[in-house]
Amino acid sequence: MSSDELSSLISIWQPRIRAFFARRCRECDEVDDLVQEAITSIIRCYHTFSYRSTISTWIYAVCRNVLSNYYYYRDRDHRLVQRLCLDPPAVEAPLPLAVQEVIGQLQTDQQKLYFLYYVEGRSVREIAANLKRPDGTVKYQLHMLRLRVRRLLDM
Repeated sequence: MSSDELSSLISIWQPRIRAFFARRCRECDEVDDLVQEAITSIIRCYHTFSYRSTISTWIYAVCRNVLSNYYYYRDRDHRLVQRLCLDPPAVEAPLPLAVQEVIGQLQTDQQKLYFLYYVEGRSVREIAANLKRPDGTVKYQLHMLRLRVRRLLDM
């Protein structure tokens, strides 16, 4: 389908898409965003339309999925805010003295790896990009770091 045909399809269906969201969403501000998201999804995924159903069925399925995602993420964010308001973050307890001593005994690159992964909470992929190493190498180094810390703590 050419871009002209796709734009005419969108112009024909836009009022129906807007009506779909207006009936199902109480927040007027959100309707415009949902319509825009649905149209974007239709344009982006039109090449996957396989003509096993009518175009109207497919467009309504896209709209239903957009609305479902909207409610899912809205509710998830609401629950997260509630949890953060009810449970203030606990103050991190300092590391036991033995663990601090063990970390001090590690080589500089192991200390850096420990700091990036366990203190800053970075992912393996972020650490690999930061250290310019493959992901597998970072995973192996983390494994060796844990073994070394265990050995030093068992002394």
